[in-house]
Amino acid sequence: MDREPRSGGPGDLSVPPAPRKAPAVPQAEAERTGHHGTTGTEPLVPRDHQDRLALRMQQAVTDFVESPRRAVEEADSTFDQIVSGLTEALAERRRVLRASWQEQDTEAQTEELRIALQRYRDLSEQLLKI
Repeated sequence: MDREPRSGGPGDLSVPPAPRKAPAVPQAEAERTGHHGTTGTEPLVPRDHQDRLALRMQQAVTDFVESPRRAVEEADSTFDQIVSGLTEALAERRRVLRASWQEQDTEAQTEELRIALQRYRDLSEQLLKI
């Protein structure tokens, strides 16, 4: 029996909806900066993973009455998976971001530095909202 996570209740542990995905870096900018991909403002955890993890956590809460220890163990395991996923996503985001300006000539162009600074700012703001 599939259960959808409910939101808004006092015991709600579901993951909030992900922010809208940012558009990909325009081709001209990608060629100029060497950054091919997205702007870095997309969610750290893909929406489908968020949904699966939220469902697992909600299931643990629901199962508490029948098996408190197993429910808490499942919640612990789910939390570990969330933290690990965020850690990996942040490490990858950092690697890509650093490569966007550190691997340039010793004197990175002002535009590449401006874009890198914006991405650092955007990612920091996203993290501070957690």
